[in-house]
Amino acid sequence: MSRIEALATPEVLKWARESARMDIARAAKSIGVSVERLVQAERNAARLTVKQLWKAADKYERPVSLFYLPKPPVEEARIHDFRRLPGEPEKLTSELVIEVRRARERRETALYLSQVLNEHVPVFPHSARLSDDTGHVATTVRELLKVPVESQKNWRRSDRALQAWRSAIESLGVLVFQMSSRRISSEEARGYSISEHTLPVIGINAGESANGRIFTLFHELVHLMLHADGVCDIVERGVPSDEQRVEGFCNAVAAEALVPTESLTREEVLQRVGSPTAWPDEVLDSLARQYSVSSEVILLRLVKLTRATGSFYAAWKDRKRKEYEDRQERERLRRKTKPGGPSAVQMAVPNGGRYFVRLVLQAHEEGELTLADVSRHLGVKAKDVTAVRRRLLKGLP
Repeated sequence: MSRIEALATPEVLKWARESARMDIARAAKSIGVSVERLVQAERNAARLTVKQLWKAADKYERPVSLFYLPKPPVEEARIHDFRRLPGEPEKLTSELVIEVRRARERRETALYLSQVLNEHVPVFPHSARLSDDTGHVATTVRELLKVPVESQKNWRRSDRALQAWRSAIESLGVLVFQMSSRRISSEEARGYSISEHTLPVIGINAGESANGRIFTLFHELVHLMLHADGVCDIVERGVPSDEQRVEGFCNAVAAEALVPTESLTREEVLQRVGSPTAWPDEVLDSLARQYSVSSEVILLRLVKLTRATGSFYAAWKDRKRKEYEDRQERERLRRKTKPGGPSAVQMAVPNGGRYFVRLVLQAHEEGELTLADVSRHLGVKAKDVTAVRRRLLKGLP
């Protein structure tokens, strides 16, 4: 059986590899063939076996039936890369391209299931422009999410805040997915967004801290309002470009929305710390815990309000960068000596989002999806679907 040749279309075979951003050497290794043989298969000078084609379909994340089309299908628009500096080529890796494609497929699934289940799908009409005042847009974001600052401060735990903000954003008709940090590091991409009139998408990186993911959620929400979707790493590099202008705007709105000026300026501690160059770490950390953001966001807000100096922030950031790098190295070594992590069942709801997971499980209950379909959509074994349902009903993240 494994030696039977597959009558795949060479042009489609090459297109599938290139659209997954895999070079010929990596693709050949992952399929288990020589580079020469894969080149020949893409040029119609040889054929892959059926078993090898199935492996290629798995690695490229395409259905096997697609390889038998007479020509490549029309590919979806390529997502914009906001991480680029002027003149730099796109830095989209195979893993990131496939991640965004999965998100688009999940969105199509959600739209279909909403229709067959007669679910109301809210539109996302909220918009902003780069010429708008960032404070005004931040106020609009707070009004849309309907979360008072007092409620935000009462969450007290970052994981609880993340779940609450994510639920508030999903209530606007936004799908929020989480990408695995094992496939895509947070250094590569902290988030992405896919702008659509119905069920737009935000992706966040599981490798980020809860506070980091919260900021990314808000940053990407502003991207959706600007209708400027793409892949982001949130970092502003100080180099003039259209990408950096958008990133700067999204960061400014996210920071103001999460830590409103009116609330921050009323904090008692601001009255006690008089010098703009003497902000103790414990004060910054305390404020950060109150708003469920990073200490850096707090300090940047203080710089914006002229309560801290840019030079103090620069020195603080240099010191913290070293601490962060040391912490990351310790975490890397810990993972190396103690491999593992949360199970697929534990990650099904965080990765897919409560809205999407609920739709899939409801469709199965009503006979619209098979157990195998549910297993594929949620990324768990069929025997574990019941466990995912229990976690969803219990309100577990």
